[in-house]
Amino acid sequence: MSKDFLCSLKSKNMQQKITSFRRTIIVFALAMLSITTYAQIICVPPVLSVQPTDNTICVGGVSTFVVVAVGLNLNYQWQVDEGSGYHNCSNGSTYSGSTSATLNVTASASLNANRYRCVVNNSCGSLISNSCLLTIPSITASASSTSICSGASTTLTASGGLSYHWSTGATSSSIVVSPATTTTYTVTGTTLTGCSSSANITISVATSPSVSISASASSICAGASTTLTASGATSYVWSNGATTSSITVSPSSTTTYTVTGTNAGGCSATASKTIAVSTASNVSISASASSICAGASTTLTANGAVSYVWSNGATTSSITVSPSSTTTYTVTGTNAGGCSATASKTITVSTAPNVSISASVSSICAGASATLTASGATSYVWSNGATTSSITVNPSSTSTYTVTGTNASGCAEVASKTITVNAIPTVNISASASSICAGATTTLTASGATSYVWSNGATTSSITVSPASTSTYTVTGTNASGCADAVSKTITVNAIPTVNINASASSICAGASP
Repeated sequence: MSKDFLCSLKSKNMQQKITSFRRTIIVFALAMLSITTYAQIICVPPVLSVQPTDNTICVGGVSTFVVVAVGLNLNYQWQVDEGSGYHNCSNGSTYSGSTSATLNVTASASLNANRYRCVVNNSCGSLISNSCLLTIPSITASASSTSICSGASTTLTASGGLSYHWSTGATSSSIVVSPATTTTYTVTGTTLTGCSSSANITISVATSPSVSISASASSICAGASTTLTASGATSYVWSNGATTSSITVSPSSTTTYTVTGTNAGGCSATASKTIAVSTASNVSISASASSICAGASTTLTANGAVSYVWSNGATTSSITVSPSSTTTYTVTGTNAGGCSATASKTITVSTAPNVSISASVSSICAGASATLTASGATSYVWSNGATTSSITVNPSSTSTYTVTGTNASGCAEVASKTITVNAIPTVNISASASSICAGATTTLTASGATSYVWSNGATTSSITVSPASTSTYTVTGTNASGCADAVSKTITVNAIPTVNINASASSICAGASP
């Protein structure tokens, strides 16, 4: 019976109320006696007259849930729904009175939003009370991320209160933290109902990877490639979309590549590598002559770089070559950036003509002529200016004639021919007598040559003649070179006189005189 009700008995109508109360007690007693008697005859299940109601309490306080049931031999069992369905409460540090009409709950933050009900039964039946809500105002703490990488930050947010105080000293509802190691943060706040509550939240800090990039070459020439290798993590994503640890790239211009590496803890770091691209050399070769004749030479000149290496091993910018057959020469030029390029030049070698000279006679006598004929080419130029294949010459002394013959490829060759000019002998005839008498003889002797032929057919150097009349004798003398000369000699024949003798006496005596 309540204290207010007892106090009301002391009012000015006290006596009337006492009388009325006594009557009520008597009626209640008679009713209970009647019910007890009746219950012995009829089984009556329990009836709830008071349902449990929702309750709000601070952490550490005790919340009381009460049911009032009418019935005999009643049994009570309080149940709790923690979010996964109802189950029986057990007496302990949290609950007391779990099998009575009154359940006492020692409040902790974990019990917030639990629902409670009471199962009342006797041998005649059972019933379940309405459920009631236990509200335990408390401070909660959440994080934008409870696991971060070293160097990263997360936002901690407290809720459920009017004011807050963090273990960092901050008093705002949200704080941004960047712990170097795993750290637990505590926030203490006052709820709307005036309850003081604390919440903890732990931020796990994982080590970030130390990502680096190595390059097979950090400076390349245009058109070349280089391999970039990332290390320090377990997975990678490159700025070009590749996901392997190594990539091979061939940038057309200087380019920076970036890789994001992630370790087993899910932490990432970024590294970059710049690949410098140098322009390749524009190497070319010029030739003083791209087509030459066998035995000739040509000069090849490379340009477009600062240093050169030729296929014949030369390292100068210009080389002079004299290939025996058509040959391709290659040069590799390197510019100031160390970039190289190659150029080639083919030198076509044409066969030179095989020029020769034939002579109608290679040795002539002074005053004679010889015909020289060139062959083996298609055009000719003689040393005397003639341009025909054959020329007739009449040298006064031994002379060498040269001809330059050119073939269809424009290749020329020179040939020479010497014409020996032999002196003509000086032949003389001497006579033992250039004037003789008829019937007399004279000897003619030829000199100045090695062989002779006389006009009378004689072949000796001397002949004796006895012309009947004045006669001219000719001799042709030939020297050792085969050259001949003719000379003549006239022999004058005088008539013999007719002598007569007259005598005074054609016959005389001895001692006489004519």
